[in-house]
Amino acid sequence: MAEPQAIESQLDAITSANLPGTMLIRCRSVVTTLAAIGCAAQTRRNLMIPPRNKQSQSAGDNSTQIVVQGDYYAGITEERAREIARGLIRDALESFTVEARAEAERRIAAFDERLINLLAEQESLHAFREPSVQLLVAKAQKSAAGTERGDDYELLARLLEDRIERGSSRTVRAGIDRAVEIVDKLDDDALLGLTAFHTFLMLYPVSGSVNVGIGVMEKIASIFDWDRMPSDAGWLDHLDILDCVRTNQVGSLKKFIPFFSERVPGYFSHGTMANSEVFRDVARICGEHKVGIPITEHELKEGFVRFPATGLGAWSASIEQADVPVVVRGALVEAAKLLGVDEVDESTFGRFSELVDETAPMFRRAITWWDSIAGAVSVTSAGSVVARANAKRLDSSGVTSPLWN
Repeated sequence: MAEPQAIESQLDAITSANLPGTMLIRCRSVVTTLAAIGCAAQTRRNLMIPPRNKQSQSAGDNSTQIVVQGDYYAGITEERAREIARGLIRDALESFTVEARAEAERRIAAFDERLINLLAEQESLHAFREPSVQLLVAKAQKSAAGTERGDDYELLARLLEDRIERGSSRTVRAGIDRAVEIVDKLDDDALLGLTAFHTFLMLYPVSGSVNVGIGVMEKIASIFDWDRMPSDAGWLDHLDILDCVRTNQVGSLKKFIPFFSERVPGYFSHGTMANSEVFRDVARICGEHKVGIPITEHELKEGFVRFPATGLGAWSASIEQADVPVVVRGALVEAAKLLGVDEVDESTFGRFSELVDETAPMFRRAITWWDSIAGAVSVTSAGSVVARANAKRLDSSGVTSPLWN
């Protein structure tokens, strides 16, 4: 199973959220540095601005200068991409009779238009120069010819986009190659179930706040139509036949909250009381290094405080990016360990469930649906790329798009 992907864009929430009862005493240098990380990430996003259409060039004697008006993608313009696609259509149409060719050509043209528009937006039209991409486009055109569902054309285009983004991985290539073959065979509801399952399997918050984390999961859950979510066993059998999942009725799927606690153990940690010996040890360590005591009120245990992170790994990664002295980093990590940031207290599950009921109705529906799945389920490479592509297609607001990167 692939490692879950962290959500970089939520890092700012750790420091910017106005959490009730927060008891965080910050060292000025640490706060300034951590804030700089958020600013740098925002700056990187803000600097992703398309280049202006201004052209300037010079050349020496006996040189040839070529000026292209408009956007230019490493030798492939939108017009040239359409020419390439039309050339590939001829191969795709060879297997059809005269009676079927007109409809097949219409469907392929609809897919080609979505693909080229998507790649133009991503400035990825240069990928048409790659022979392996052209082979996959030709295969996708044949799948497009076999389906009347307009959503399938978008899904195929998203799969091609994923192939261009992550094509260096042979595992990803193999999964996408298989996924392109089965798009026209996937049942709508089964595809929805696969996408929801894989999304909640892979995505989780990085904010140190339980309330912010629940809010993130609520936004993710809100992209799905839970009234349409499959509930019978047939959808998993269908996906198993198409090599999207592997099912085992002998085993069982871990319930969602225990599973989620393994992803964000800091939310469910034991913590400590503010006047405990553990707290005094943390205060002493931080005092020796002139570092503020990093604690917050434990949202799931009344009267307790905890380390404000999803887990030791996430916290260590964040402070390693900061310009913080090694000895200070060591002190903060030691404090996190003393507060049991990676040790799950199962008694917190009940209060977490209550908070979800109170604040996140769509996340609650996701949890209930997950817990209703019978047997053990694992997602294959083909199922993973299909689910990822479909999640991007469903998410018109762009809530999850940056989370998959």
